[in-house]
Amino acid sequence: MIFCRTRADVDELTMNLQKNKFSAEALHGELTQNQRTRVIEQFKSRRFDMLVATDVAARGIDVNDLTHVINYALPRETDTYTHRIGRTGRAGKKGVAISIFSPSEGKCFAMIRKATGNALELRSLPDAKSIINAKKARFKDELEKMIPQTNPAYQRMANELCSVYDPETVLAALLDMRFHKELLAENYPPLGSGRSERRFGSMHGTHRERDNQQEKSPRRNRRSERKNSDVTKVDREEKEFKNNRRGEKFSENAPERKKFKKNTDPHREEKNTRTEEKPRRKLRDWAMELPESTRDLPRYKVKKRK
Repeated sequence: MIFCRTRADVDELTMNLQKNKFSAEALHGELTQNQRTRVIEQFKSRRFDMLVATDVAARGIDVNDLTHVINYALPRETDTYTHRIGRTGRAGKKGVAISIFSPSEGKCFAMIRKATGNALELRSLPDAKSIINAKKARFKDELEKMIPQTNPAYQRMANELCSVYDPETVLAALLDMRFHKELLAENYPPLGSGRSERRFGSMHGTHRERDNQQEKSPRRNRRSERKNSDVTKVDREEKEFKNNRRGEKFSENAPERKKFKKNTDPHREEKNTRTEEKPRRKLRDWAMELPESTRDLPRYKVKKRK
């Protein structure tokens, strides 16, 4: 069983597996109940080899003798992870659980590793050479089992072909028909080549142990080496000399600047003295000087509106 996180991932992975001649079917929530029961029954009866499913659709499925569980995308919760890998290795039998994750899912992997008591083993992705060697070894084992059970009719046909063609060319043609492009290294993409293995979680020791290891192997301080090198010293002296020359030229050719003086205008000074001698009257003082009776106040005529 292969577990994915979304329905789109299930459909895309199933389509790619079927293109590469793998017998696989999809199982997710968009399928009807009749379609789901049909797919589960076919998987139990070994009509196909791989079942790609989501967590919601895969609940309650009990398949006997399930050899592998592959997490195409890591779950976000540890309970979901234990529910997934519990599909294999039942009734005292052995099973394999494989989780594929990218560097962006390193925190999720560290959380699952901590919950399982560091029982997970981190391995790098295999390259094309190791994949091809594994397929060749598997084909040799199958061939050794099939040789004693060969039908005599096929033996006679092989003798006829070898009498007409070279046996090596006949065997090469049969291998090409059997594997097609599976044993060609140029058809495999470079998986993780040229990249250093990243460290996730606490599987490479605590932070103190890592700090001690870094202290034992000090890193080169290239910036300080550049500062202390002879070439940089010469460049620095030339820059300082040029900057000093520029400052001297500017000071020689620059005109004298006039100093700014405050309150240079004489009229402005007189205005300031006036305001200091006669301060502005306040409304309170003006109200105190009003007569007691309102009759003495000047009256103004108001024009009446028509």
